[in-house]
Amino acid sequence: MILGESMSGNEKDVAGKAPVLDWKDRYKYILDAAYTVFFGFEELVHKVCDEKTSARLRETVHRKLGESVAKRLINKYGLKPTVEDALKLLVLYSAEVWGFGARQYVKAVLENPKRGIYANLVCRGWELAKRSGKLDLMKEMDCSKGCKAEYEAVVHALNPKLKVTMTKAYPWGDDHCEFVIEEVED
Repeated sequence: MILGESMSGNEKDVAGKAPVLDWKDRYKYILDAAYTVFFGFEELVHKVCDEKTSARLRETVHRKLGESVAKRLINKYGLKPTVEDALKLLVLYSAEVWGFGARQYVKAVLENPKRGIYANLVCRGWELAKRSGKLDLMKEMDCSKGCKAEYEAVVHALNPKLKVTMTKAYPWGDDHCEFVIEEVED
């Protein structure tokens, strides 16, 4: 039988009887799939490319991903090119887009109008690597390079003059990843 043809009477249409996911479950499944694909890509590139090419490819993919999503968030929420709104953008990007809305896993502190600190207290990629027994691979690849490129692209989509410095990272032995966002003089 080809779809669209009428049934002969022996077939049973079960599409309407399949479970229906709510929006949050759909989001969780697709997000898990995205992390799995992303991690698989990084692992493959690490295995088949030399170190320099691998790092460049991973950083490029992270940068493009961050920039694409950031531009839409900036437009939707009318964020301004300030350090404070850069911190808000990172919370939106990490907690709302990639983190199931779990704000308890991020921290954003504005120290003054020209300097702020953003931290990912839990990294879904790091957690996936832990669950799949691949933490050594994440350390070997130094996943911080991709995340640095990604978070820099997110912030630079808002204001390319803001400086983004990664000061802590899981693969460096820290218990979270942390970025300093600063307004610098020209």
